[in-house]
Amino acid sequence: MNIKVMQVASGDVVAMWPVVGELLQKAYDADPTGWDDTSLEQLKALLVAGVQRLLIAVRDETSIVCACTVAPVYYPNASVAFVTAAGGRFGTDEQVQEAFQNWARRSGFTRIQAQVRASAARLAARRGYTEIGRIVDFDLGKVQA
Repeated sequence: MNIKVMQVASGDVVAMWPVVGELLQKAYDADPTGWDDTSLEQLKALLVAGVQRLLIAVRDETSIVCACTVAPVYYPNASVAFVTAAGGRFGTDEQVQEAFQNWARRSGFTRIQAQVRASAARLAARRGYTEIGRIVDFDLGKVQA
């Protein structure tokens, strides 16, 4: 079985949304607290605006097996493909991971990062990812006691 990861043009996001939106909705449903900052509809708007990138993995050029979204982050010594959402077999299929890594290299990224739950971090470690730290958050909009 041949897996290919392709970036969906921002102008094609709306046409692809019935399929990829369903895949990403499952990720949102699995971890609702992880999506406090962005709803699925807001993510779609970011994709249409070209702020983030939508990727799909296609098996044998006939069926979409997963989708993910990436926010590019640029540092002086690294360009990071930061995964903001993933649905389908993105984290569990080794061929998908290899194809995603190849896409990231071809797209000029030097690193892949994601904020994940502890269980996903353990799975990612088996795929060669390294846990680099924890993300902390301070909400400037809330009144602090």
